[in-house]
Amino acid sequence: MKNEDAHVLLEQERLELFQAALDLSSNNCKSILEMFFNDVSYADMVKDLAYSSETVARQRVFKCKKKLIELIKDSPRFNALKEL
Repeated sequence: MKNEDAHVLLEQERLELFQAALDLSSNNCKSILEMFFNDVSYADMVKDLAYSSETVARQRVFKCKKKLIELIKDSPRFNALKEL
């Protein structure tokens, strides 16, 4: 297998791991993270999600990102990919 092919396969595995962890997230976190990854401003998040302030929106994004990272790191697939 060529090095380029191996790189593409590794990226595909990483994407699938990310998506699997995202699927395990709460619906609220999925919405928040989707907005975050699509560069929606905190001000727009406040409006769309009826939060009281941008600080609350930032805290929610932080907590959801932290939970997503935990889900990824807790996955057996993560350890297998880490060893590659």
